[in-house]
Amino acid sequence: MAWFHSISNDVFFKIRRSLPNLRGRYREQLDSFSLADSQSYFSKRLAGDLSERRLRVALFYSWILDQIPGISFDRKLKAIDLGSKDFAYAPALCRYLDGIGDGFELRGLEADPFVFYADLFRRGQAADYIVKLCEQEWPESSISYGHGNWLELSGADYDFVFCFFPFLFDDLHQDFRLPSDYFAPEDFYRKIFRSTGRSIFFHQGDLEQKESLRLIEKIGGTQLVFQGSFQDNSWLPRKFPVHVLILESVDRLNQLNDGIL
Repeated sequence: MAWFHSISNDVFFKIRRSLPNLRGRYREQLDSFSLADSQSYFSKRLAGDLSERRLRVALFYSWILDQIPGISFDRKLKAIDLGSKDFAYAPALCRYLDGIGDGFELRGLEADPFVFYADLFRRGQAADYIVKLCEQEWPESSISYGHGNWLELSGADYDFVFCFFPFLFDDLHQDFRLPSDYFAPEDFYRKIFRSTGRSIFFHQGDLEQKESLRLIEKIGGTQLVFQGSFQDNSWLPRKFPVHVLILESVDRLNQLNDGIL
């Protein structure tokens, strides 16, 4: 009955996408989590306007990004994040890009920002709120979020492509009620490697990382320059580690750095 599941997901995705927002202005604030440990990462204003859960997510991924081997640029960076969900980790990405370049442009691309939460706000409304906070924190940079299918996005070139927990298995893709034409892992990866010199993948668990490495080896043309696993952290305790893979394409890097693209 997989075909029926797939068809129903396509139909209900269109319905969900067509529905209006059920609630208006989205807002968060920090109620109980101590700000003391966050001050070295984010301003009191930014931290205080996030919920505890989202602040913990941002702190956790900032902690990971701080452990990635250092690189720096003397120009404005262009980056895209694929599968951004509610963009809770956007402050971590902004902080990372701001620390290694001369300003940045960050775009979050989410397949399904139309999901309704229990409080009847949408995933996209939460993400838009976080984008506004990041714009206040990094006013000289450009930060955006929106709906789209990476496989159909018009061509562009990026200094970085980030990807958190890509859907590499059809059953998981269907369980999250995503349209069938959004699922093509090998094409998804190929387009990433065509579009950037540096891609950073965050994988949840061993199985996802193993499948990702299989695709990377099959496609070829990239070099794995960093591989690390992160789990023990007081901000966001996890049952399973986050596996980080960083890949570089020498030809793409040379073209980007020489200003050819």
